[in-house]
Amino acid sequence: MSEHETPQETTPLCDAAEQGQLILVQELLQQGADANEAQEDGATPLCLASSKGHFDIVKELIQHGADVNVAGTGLVTPLALAANGGHLAIVQEFLERGAAVEAQDEDGWTVLFFACQHDNLDIVKVLLAHGANVNAVSNDSLTPLFVAARNSQLDVAKELLANSADVKFAFDDGNTALHCAAANNALEVARELLKHGAIIDALSDGMTPLYCACEQGYLNVVNELLQQGAKVQLDTEEELHVPLVGASMNGHVDIIKAILDRGGDVNGGGNAGWTPLRVASQNGQLEAIQELLRQGADIDVVSLKQTPLYTAADGGHTEVVKELLARNANPDILCDDGQTALYIASSNGHVEIVKKLLEHHAKVELTKPVYGVTPLFIASENGHANVVQELVRCGADVNAKKITKQTPLHMAIKFGHTDVVKILLENSADANWKSSFGHTPLHMALTSGNMTMVEYLVKYGANVSQPGVDGLSPLLAAAQRGDVETVQVFLAHCRDNLDLGAILVQAASVGNLEIVNEVLGRYANVDPELEDGSTPLIAAMEGGESGHIDIVRELLQRGANVNRPGKEGATPLGVASKIGQLDIVNELFQRGADVNLAGAV
Repeated sequence: MSEHETPQETTPLCDAAEQGQLILVQELLQQGADANEAQEDGATPLCLASSKGHFDIVKELIQHGADVNVAGTGLVTPLALAANGGHLAIVQEFLERGAAVEAQDEDGWTVLFFACQHDNLDIVKVLLAHGANVNAVSNDSLTPLFVAARNSQLDVAKELLANSADVKFAFDDGNTALHCAAANNALEVARELLKHGAIIDALSDGMTPLYCACEQGYLNVVNELLQQGAKVQLDTEEELHVPLVGASMNGHVDIIKAILDRGGDVNGGGNAGWTPLRVASQNGQLEAIQELLRQGADIDVVSLKQTPLYTAADGGHTEVVKELLARNANPDILCDDGQTALYIASSNGHVEIVKKLLEHHAKVELTKPVYGVTPLFIASENGHANVVQELVRCGADVNAKKITKQTPLHMAIKFGHTDVVKILLENSADANWKSSFGHTPLHMALTSGNMTMVEYLVKYGANVSQPGVDGLSPLLAAAQRGDVETVQVFLAHCRDNLDLGAILVQAASVGNLEIVNEVLGRYANVDPELEDGSTPLIAAMEGGESGHIDIVRELLQRGANVNRPGKEGATPLGVASKIGQLDIVNELFQRGADVNLAGAV
């Protein structure tokens, strides 16, 4: 017991009654203990004594006023507990004392249910003799006969039937006692039920008793039902699942043979749409599949929008896939909104199945209708690097575009699959393709913050100067936000075709001295000629609330022209004076700023 659990409260009388301590019980009662006082879980002393079969204590408690009809935990009465435990003498004592034979617990079970559950035949007889309702129905739609059937209680079932138990009773879902017997391997009970007129082909949720036995693999019950005339398939839309489907689902080959020997349709399914081969493939039942194919099953039959091969590929059943392909299953049939077996195997990362499908010439470029998504797309999106490698090796187009103009590379980046990004780039994926949303792979990688991806992309030719949807290139955007690491990566890998002057202006404007020095380390011109006329020096002065004097000093130190006017014709001195940057004005004077130039004031 943990330190947080509260011990169950009990009473001395409850403890003594449960443990069978008659003398102590008598002493406690003589001292005034309440014979009906329950412990915390609701059990009374009489409930506890009845459950354990302590007959003398039961009588002692009754003599001291214990109420035989006070229910305990779960509303189970002392009589039900005695019946459940097989304590005949106590049951008889209670009945003589007027115990209610039809009292129900919280599940709607009467005392007769409890007696039937544990094959307490003598108690069943006593209860029936005292008027117990043989056809009582519980909350979960059971009758005593159902309980006897599912627990293989033959003698109890016979007694119930001899006392007019309704062998044909079915609740709303159609479940009968014969279904219970068939589903629980109760062969003798099934025979007895049939002898008394059970409906052999009754449907419960669209399934016959024969289906129940087939699904569970009870060959003896199956043979008995077949011998007594059970149909292997009904001529009604209400039959949702045929027996052959049930047997195939769980790989019961002997039962499959038995059903087919009786004329079962190897390709037939119930109204739910399942076929035997489809369900066997879904569950990886190789031997069942081999038997069904031997007996003529259609290998490419489409059931619920899926072929056997597709559903086996979906479930990762490699041996089944091999078997179906060896028997010439078509790998390119479109299933489930246009997906192929290769697509679903790629989506789920089943690399051995992908290899086997490709060996059998599955079309690597078949796309989902409308969306244009290939197996490589979904494998890239889901991060299955080994599958991506196989698809690329077999000729998958790394630059295929879906309806949004995104490529597999976009998808791998979007979902953070660095290893897939590397494989795609190594196999000539276009690092600069722009989707319908205006995103290049590099823009997406930067947005995700994955610098490893960024480095791969730049290494394989991503254009760091290509404008994005915001009009900024990745390099300018990095400089603008002061991202030193990204700028360093870009500069290290992309020395050509970079507008380093614009980057220098941007870095100066945001006040990032480290980036300014990085750029100047690769770009000697401290006074670049830009189309808009802006200069790094004036950008540094105009940045922030009071300018970036450290960058001003660095630029001047490196030879920036102290008198060069900016884009509006104002000189650095004029800009500093207008803004009121006294420290910068003094710095400019020290570097020889000409106060008499136009634009200086």
